[in-house]
Amino acid sequence: ANLDFVASPRLNFSVGLAVSGERNQRIQNDDNLEGVTTNAIADEPLYPVRQPNGAFTTTADGIAYPNPVAIAHFNSAFARTTTVIGNVEGRYAFTPSLTFTGRVGVNLYTLREQQYRSPLVEGTEAAGLGGIAEQAYSTGNKYVFDGFFSWNRLVSGNDLSVTAGSSVELNRSDRNYLRGENLSDPSVKQVNNSNKVTSFGGTFAEDNLVSFFGRANYSIADKYLLGVTFRRDEASVFGPGN
Repeated sequence: ANLDFVASPRLNFSVGLAVSGERNQRIQNDDNLEGVTTNAIADEPLYPVRQPNGAFTTTADGIAYPNPVAIAHFNSAFARTTTVIGNVEGRYAFTPSLTFTGRVGVNLYTLREQQYRSPLVEGTEAAGLGGIAEQAYSTGNKYVFDGFFSWNRLVSGNDLSVTAGSSVELNRSDRNYLRGENLSDPSVKQVNNSNKVTSFGGTFAEDNLVSFFGRANYSIADKYLLGVTFRRDEASVFGPGN
């Protein structure tokens, strides 16, 4: 969504906002011995998916690897992402030649993941551990603040334009992970249903960037252009003296 607003002959604003999201439901498959596709190829085709009593065929019934259909039926891996991008720009004209522009922008990203491996799939790691539940949460946020002056004037019949300003960028990221085993109830897929937390972790990172910039252009007879550009960046990711 975009919105332009003229507050006065000298002052105007522009606002933009975009929100998007994605939801995925999948099953862990590649690079392991408990994948749906890999086990469907590896298991002998002479064994039925289910036994006459309706139960899934297991390694105890003769198949070499855990039943791929049982894996798809009981296990789950859920992921949801949300992205918000927004910006606000204001422009004020002090004179017809001199204007100031200020901008604020944000980019907010969130990822939530939840994976469940049921103890009901015989022959798997989860069956031996009483079920496995994993949960992860990640965020990545960026904030940008810009401000600059623009000056345009005719000098000896030629166009002279000068721009000078600064910019600040703030980055923040947060990641958390939790894994639990030995679930109290196989139908409850969250980590808080586990009797034992076996792995956990979390990180937080931040960095900042400050920039100063300037530019001057002089157009001669609309044929020649002389330009001078200046920029200086200072970032917290660099050590002292860099």
